[in-house]
Amino acid sequence: MAKIVVIDDEADVVFLMRKILEKMGHEVIPAYSGEEGLEKVIAEKPDLVILDLMMPGIDGYEVLERIRKNPETERIPVIIVSVKNNEEDIVKGIKLGANDYFSKPFNEKILLTKIDSILHMKELEKKLEKAHKELIKQHKSLEEEYKKLKDEISKVKFIKPEKVEDREGISDILGNFSLVEYDPKENFEGMIVSLVNDYLAKGKNVLLVSSQPRTNMFYKIFKDGIEGGLLKLIDMPRTKREFGGKNPGILEIPMTSLEYFSAVLDNIPKDSVIIFSTLSKLIKNLDEKSVYEFLVRLIDALCDRDVSFVALVNRDAHSQDEIAGLEELFPSIARFERGKLNKVK
Repeated sequence: MAKIVVIDDEADVVFLMRKILEKMGHEVIPAYSGEEGLEKVIAEKPDLVILDLMMPGIDGYEVLERIRKNPETERIPVIIVSVKNNEEDIVKGIKLGANDYFSKPFNEKILLTKIDSILHMKELEKKLEKAHKELIKQHKSLEEEYKKLKDEISKVKFIKPEKVEDREGISDILGNFSLVEYDPKENFEGMIVSLVNDYLAKGKNVLLVSSQPRTNMFYKIFKDGIEGGLLKLIDMPRTKREFGGKNPGILEIPMTSLEYFSAVLDNIPKDSVIIFSTLSKLIKNLDEKSVYEFLVRLIDALCDRDVSFVALVNRDAHSQDEIAGLEELFPSIARFERGKLNKVK
């Protein structure tokens, strides 16, 4: 359980407190003067201090003040237990930083309840501190990964594909910002291949965003175009273990770090197209609200850059409300069914 330092110059009080606390499973470290108490608090770094006020030498007020002024002990909870019970003493103790104040003789049940409450709060505080440190560590790691990704993308050069005049294709029914709803039983991978080839034929650079296991399949199909700089392939792994081990022409953006897309957008030429085939997986693996906010920010950013955006969503993987919410974000809606892409809006 908890480690508790009890500071009181009366041995019988220390004995009683020790008996009560040890019965609850706590470890009790006794101290019979202010000086000894301070030494043990600094040495032991307890979870809680129970402190008397009236002691020879350093009294309880000074002990409390020194505990609060020492960076190593300032956050240790302190409960004052004293015969001094007038309002002035209680106010002074609380102002100096005591977490609570009990008068002798104290009610055992109330004291133990308060101790449990303080120790529970301290445990929550420890968990929060641990989580905060982990967040700082993750943020630093993300910054390093972002810089690495941005450096990688800055080295990738797009080459404008040669336009094929008067060519009609599957992309003609789509607008600048389109949502394509598909049935997973259909050959929608073939539809994506047709879209990429059609946009390339129209003289547009293409950025194809995929996720395992389709990424390697698309790489094999578009290997010449990727190596030639006509299109780029981005993989969005869901977890760290899915990173790496792919072809050198594939860029990676972690699915949990959508902000990395700003690094990608900085390097896309005007009049390009992003084909985003990972929308259903994003919604499944991330918070739905954050995905919607990401789409709104992305569409706003692409409007300024003259870059088109085509997002694919699996109709069977979402509720009607989710699909309706997505449709509100896009001015153009199409459905891929029975092997054909049909415009809905």
